[in-house]
Amino acid sequence: MDDAGLLGKIKVIAYDAVEPNIVQLKKGNVSAVFDQHPTKQGRHAIKQLSEYLLNHRIPEKRINYEPTEILLDESFYVPVSEAEQK
Repeated sequence: MDDAGLLGKIKVIAYDAVEPNIVQLKKGNVSAVFDQHPTKQGRHAIKQLSEYLLNHRIPEKRINYEPTEILLDESFYVPVSEAEQK
């Protein structure tokens, strides 16, 4: 975005609350981050699969939805080191 001269001219929305996205959110280069909790989603899927394979239990729900959070700079605080701010 910066190299193209578009930084600050368009809104950028990222997904997953990984450190690089949070750094850019805190710098103001990203407007929002959708956190889908991929680790939690994966853990839930593996748990259901193991229950099926080991205990022959079919999950009660065919589809399980995990909440998605929308993170904004104003809505939370994550400290960013000075080196990451430059």
